[in-house]
Amino acid sequence: MADINFKEEDLSTLEEVIETKDSDLKEYMVDYVGSKLTPDNGKVNVGMIIDVLADEFPEFVLALAEENWVRGYQQALTDVDTGKQVVEDMQKSDHDSSNAVNVYEEELQRELSELAVEEFKEEK
Repeated sequence: MADINFKEEDLSTLEEVIETKDSDLKEYMVDYVGSKLTPDNGKVNVGMIIDVLADEFPEFVLALAEENWVRGYQQALTDVDTGKQVVEDMQKSDHDSSNAVNVYEEELQRELSELAVEEFKEEK
């Protein structure tokens, strides 16, 4: 089986040592993997169990991987839609703000023009 290289932060869960055997299946899997791989420190971690399952029960690991991929893909599509909506909302907000500034500028120009006309009339 080909080795897969993970980022360091992705390995934290895989390196988690199984300390408690709180179910018969978990106990069986930890004991089985421990006897199969015989780790130096005698401790079995999640990554070891996944490796053994991938070697001996690839259909199971593949089903989990496919489900995980589909869920990740669906989440990515949701994130894209949400991102588009945020951008549209920001653009609309910027447009609305821009319109408000334009209205204010027009009103200010009108008032200045009226003042200029009044001053002109007063000078005559």
